[in-house]
Amino acid sequence: MEVSGKILDGALVIAMPPRIDTTNANEAEEAITAVIDANGEFDKLVLDCDKMEYISSVGLRVLLRLKKAHDEFELINVSSDVYDILDMTGFTSMMDVQKAYRVVSIEGCPLIGSGYFGRVYRISPDSIVKMYFRTPGTAMPLKERQRAKMAFVLGIPTAISYEVVKIAGTEDTYGSIFELVDAESMDGIMKAHSERDEEMGKIYAGLMKTIFDTKVNPSELPSYKDYTHEWLDVISPHLGPEISEKVAKLLDSIPDDNYLIHGDCHMKNIFVSNGEPILIDMETISRGNHIFEYAPVYGSFFIYEIAHPGNDLAFFGLPFEVCKPFFENALAHVYPNLSDEEREQMYLQLSFVAACLILYRALSFTPDDNDLIDTSTKIIKEGVEKLEKLGLK
Repeated sequence: MEVSGKILDGALVIAMPPRIDTTNANEAEEAITAVIDANGEFDKLVLDCDKMEYISSVGLRVLLRLKKAHDEFELINVSSDVYDILDMTGFTSMMDVQKAYRVVSIEGCPLIGSGYFGRVYRISPDSIVKMYFRTPGTAMPLKERQRAKMAFVLGIPTAISYEVVKIAGTEDTYGSIFELVDAESMDGIMKAHSERDEEMGKIYAGLMKTIFDTKVNPSELPSYKDYTHEWLDVISPHLGPEISEKVAKLLDSIPDDNYLIHGDCHMKNIFVSNGEPILIDMETISRGNHIFEYAPVYGSFFIYEIAHPGNDLAFFGLPFEVCKPFFENALAHVYPNLSDEEREQMYLQLSFVAACLILYRALSFTPDDNDLIDTSTKIIKEGVEKLEKLGLK
């Protein structure tokens, strides 16, 4: 039996045969061992199972001996059939097993939704794929699946992916498949049917109230404030020590709560089916104060529009004249009893937190966008001054 191997980034990667069973297990093990001996020292042993169709109990014992001999050991490109065998026999808990992912093409598929980390395409009448274009690898789609299940159990109307796939024509971009029959994105509905704006506003406000009424176990989700510490690491050198210290104190002064936070709940991340909302983009859900839920949405509608006039129309397909009252009416519906002074203070906090997030994103992902950087920096500095006068420091 001929088995090949090569060193890649310090790992010895060995291409496994199509089958390992009672007829060839000894021969396969000898061939694999010969490749290992011929390649000297390496950091990890990786068995590439791309061509493997079947493995018997005898073959599993070969894997156990190899795992025992090599602390750093991994199986990659494992087919669904072989993965099921490994999973049923407990091997997936004993060693690192990376499943092979089905390849899905989005070429020619309509773009029906978009968030900061992902784009959503309809690939069939009853299925969509969300492509995570900012983050390579499978960590983000797997994380979203796990957190979407958690949110669903808590009563949040969300879609749960049933498959992680690789996006065709990309090197390391993955996506999640969702079943969304007869569902349209909220922004798509508003673009096509302006007479339904009020209806969509009520659905959105109802969804926000559902989120705002949902408390979570602190041990199950990170605090949103953990994300603000990441922001500060990036924006502090840009703002300078004096402003950065004040920004840190203001962010830290926001009360700690354990309410569910979606973190990007704008109309492109909401689908509507039979008058009911379905929320996507669940990979960054966390817990915290309500201000952290509305701030990113405020930034999407207002701050990007200030930096790039016409951005709402370009991104949401809706002009600022539609987005502004949509946001304001939803906020008024969720907080009907705020005084004018309280409402003004809330908007000030929203703009400040949103500007911190947007500056972090701009410096991290679009450092050449000077208009966005300058706009968010100005809002932060003005926010620091105004919030300090209100005694929020």
